[in-house]
Amino acid sequence: KVIGVVCCEHVGPKREWTIAEQMFIRSLSDIIAINYEKEQRRLAEVLLQKNHLRFEETQELAKIGSWEYNFMTYEVLWSKEMYRIFDLEGAPKEKLFEAYRDKIYPEDLKQFESRIKSTNGSVKYILAIGEAILSPKQGKVIGLRGTVQDITKQKQAALAKSEFLSCMSHEIRTPINGVVGVANLLLEEKLTDKQQEYVKTLNF
Repeated sequence: KVIGVVCCEHVGPKREWTIAEQMFIRSLSDIIAINYEKEQRRLAEVLLQKNHLRFEETQELAKIGSWEYNFMTYEVLWSKEMYRIFDLEGAPKEKLFEAYRDKIYPEDLKQFESRIKSTNGSVKYILAIGEAILSPKQGKVIGLRGTVQDITKQKQAALAKSEFLSCMSHEIRTPINGVVGVANLLLEEKLTDKQQEYVKTLNF
């Protein structure tokens, strides 16, 4: 890719450039090109770093971690958020697979929605999905990758809602039974036609 032109001029009668002079100008061009490429690489690395930080921030906000497992090298790669979800910050890469299995409740291992043991003794709920990684040429499965989302807050909210509805159902049913019982007693009394109609409506 041409990025510019380096020109040299001399004063005096026309002459041929010496080999040494030609080598000098080529060296000068190479130095400029190398520095240009170095700057372009630096800018690309800065942009890559910014994108990586944005990616990490997005995962942290959404509470979604990503992972990858290579069948050829047996290497496990986790995003920063994966470590946070599983309370395994600083854990060595070689131990991640075992640590992952130890954290999940055994009966939940084959489920998409699982419970994991938190370091402080509480239970976390996660939602996990994954897919196969295929080699570009042969289309063979060479690994797995996926995401894990911490859904503890959503799960706790759903459980609290269910508990609230159950409690409210009980709290409402008790006084209603009392009202129905009194209405039935009233029906046995001597009432005017209008009163009887009111009580029947109340009972209904």
